[in-house]
Amino acid sequence: MKFNSFIKECSEKEVFKRLSIYVVTSWVLIQVLSVIYEPLALSEKSVSILLIVLLICFPFYIYYIWYSNLAPLENEEEYHTKKGKKKHSEFRNTYFSAMGVIGFLSIASAFYITNNSFASKDLKLTSFESTNKIAILGFGNNTGQKEMDVIGKMATDWITHGITEYNGGQVISPEIVNDYISIIKASTADADNAGVLKQYFQPGKVITGSYFLNGTKLLFRASITDGNIDQTLISFKPIECDQANPLDCIDELKEKILGYFAQTNTEKLKKLSVEDSPPKYKAYEYLLESKASNISDDLEIELINKAIAEDSNYFEPKVLRISFFYNNSEFKKADSLLRSLQPNSFSNNKRQLNLVNHYEALLEGNNRKVYETVMNEFNYTPFDLITNASTLVVAVNFVNQLKGVDSIYSQIEMKEMNLDNCWYCQVRMYMKTLADLGLNRYDNVIDLLEPNIRDVDNINLKKMLIAAYARSDKKKELKDYLSKEEIKIKREELLDLYLFSARQFLLQKDEASADEYLQIINAEKYPESYRSIIAETKFFLKDYEGAKSIFKKELEEHPDNIRIIGWLAAINQLQNNNNRSEELLLKLKSLKAEYQFGTLDYELAKYNAIIGNNTEALDYLLHSIAQGNYYTTNTFNNDPVFVDIKDSPEFQKIMTYWH
Repeated sequence: MKFNSFIKECSEKEVFKRLSIYVVTSWVLIQVLSVIYEPLALSEKSVSILLIVLLICFPFYIYYIWYSNLAPLENEEEYHTKKGKKKHSEFRNTYFSAMGVIGFLSIASAFYITNNSFASKDLKLTSFESTNKIAILGFGNNTGQKEMDVIGKMATDWITHGITEYNGGQVISPEIVNDYISIIKASTADADNAGVLKQYFQPGKVITGSYFLNGTKLLFRASITDGNIDQTLISFKPIECDQANPLDCIDELKEKILGYFAQTNTEKLKKLSVEDSPPKYKAYEYLLESKASNISDDLEIELINKAIAEDSNYFEPKVLRISFFYNNSEFKKADSLLRSLQPNSFSNNKRQLNLVNHYEALLEGNNRKVYETVMNEFNYTPFDLITNASTLVVAVNFVNQLKGVDSIYSQIEMKEMNLDNCWYCQVRMYMKTLADLGLNRYDNVIDLLEPNIRDVDNINLKKMLIAAYARSDKKKELKDYLSKEEIKIKREELLDLYLFSARQFLLQKDEASADEYLQIINAEKYPESYRSIIAETKFFLKDYEGAKSIFKKELEEHPDNIRIIGWLAAINQLQNNNNRSEELLLKLKSLKAEYQFGTLDYELAKYNAIIGNNTEALDYLLHSIAQGNYYTTNTFNNDPVFVDIKDSPEFQKIMTYWH
């Protein structure tokens, strides 16, 4: 049957119409899945899996069209030969031939996609792949001085030593290549460096370079190409040193080459790089050490500063230094460091610019922009533990986007991680459970925490479990848990947990259960260091005079503490000490300053809620969140002071202010 006739008959029998339905439906499914796989916590490979399934099903669909639509028509058109045998039409024969070709192409395509999408790749974080072959061609002497040839040899030896020292892979030196060339030329064959490398060694990367004089200065140039020497992977900026000290240049070049290999060793590390050019290897090592999850603050900033001192052009530690001071509430110092970054150093790098915009937004209290920029960074490195934890913190504490937490959290598998030795793992779990509490998924919190925090000394995780017990009315489980904690933790921490338990019941308007835990705290006398817990306990027990006397002592030591002033202003108002309350209120308002991020307005909101001015309380809460305040375990909907208004539509608008 002629092709044109076959096409025409397919069109008349609506074959193409039915095929187009499958193709369009498949396309829509692929597009939809590519958008929703992340919120559904599906694997990145789910789109590839769907495509493979659709390709494999395509020839079966073609057969289905034949069976359901064309076969009945074909039976009517079949005829018999003179010998009585049934003879199929030319259209049927051509149709099944075409189906066979399409089936072969579909299966071949599915196999190709499978091979490319699911081939295993070994990832290592601390060293280069030891199977990589790295060739170093001789550094060209462009000084015009024969006696300076030794500098080229020195450069290759020094770089070879560095790669070998850090298990960089098998190094192919210029001497090895020259030996091969000598052998090949002895057998009358033509040979050059590039040809020998490709044919006999097949390296993954090739290092080339040269050096020349500029007055009394020695300049080095170097680049790294792929194994075929036809694509330049990176060209390093010229390195300059005194002619009398060539090792200064060589050592710096070695550091840059090692830094490049360390960062591009795996696809994961390549994605993590925010640098326009590789840092020195030692600086990179310091940075990795600073990211360790169980080091002290002092050691962390010391290592960050060492990384910057080792390589002043290294961008990432400069950003981490800003992050360090921000996280330690040293906002002025963080802002000063942010402003010291030169715009030209990051304006052409979108990721660097995003990080700068992120910290600008943090210091401005623009939580919506903080969320946008952290999600941009998350999309670069969703599997990086620090980035993932930071994204969860922003989603929960900054913008209260609780429904998106699962997709972020699920990017990193936690089963094999030692929670006790992984601070960022604990942060991730804390944010996950705080989000689940906000979504009333109390059983999820209990199921996650009960088996995981027995040996973890993290009071925030303990509080999440307590909140889940209290809010799901599992009072016996809560008592049993606190009884176990009583013999394990410090007394002050235990009192903190008792107070937190009481607050959870107050949020449920279960004053009897709350009173049980408040009375435990109030029953004994405790050291001065427990004053804050005791004062708040007495307030919730309506022992306003007792609470006031403790807060007054605290105010003597911390005269500008806005939290203490807010409590005292409210208590005096409840006791009808209007003049004193007004004095404290005026003092509180006078303390407004930079980098408070709405905390002062939050205390004013608490003051108004305590004395029953709910409209004013809601207004101050709105101002507070608009200035960059955070949704935490103890604030906004988790603060029993607002129990009478937390379910109102106005309050819910505050909870979704940044959405």
